[in-house]
Amino acid sequence: YTTLKPNTLPSNVGLEFQIADDADGPISHQSSGAFYGKHAPLRSAIRPAGEWNALEIECRGTKIRATLNGQVVQDVDTTAVDALRDRPTCGYLSLQNHGHNIEFRQLRLKVLGE
Repeated sequence: YTTLKPNTLPSNVGLEFQIADDADGPISHQSSGAFYGKHAPLRSAIRPAGEWNALEIECRGTKIRATLNGQVVQDVDTTAVDALRDRPTCGYLSLQNHGHNIEFRQLRLKVLGE
C-alpha cells in the first residue's frame, strides 16, 4: 500500500461515480449516482445490497450521462457545474471498494464517435 499525495488521487483529479449500499438513504453529493463529493444525482436508482445493478456511463467531451438501473441519474455538461469544470475529459477507469465484498461483471468500454 502506497500513500498517494492528495493531488494525485483519482477521486481528487478525476470523477468518482459513487455506488454504495444506500438504497433507502437520502440523495446527496455522497449517495449512489453522485459524482462523489461534487454533484448529487437526479434521483435514487440503486438497488439494495445483494442485488445486481446495471450502470451505463456515456462521456462525450464535457457531457456525461449516467443511467443506473434504467434511470438517468446524471445528465450534465461539466463546464456548467463549478465543482466539475476543471476535471479532465479523458483518463483512467478505476474500480474500488472500502474493504467489503464487491463483485463486478460484464465490464465493457466502447470508444464512441463524435
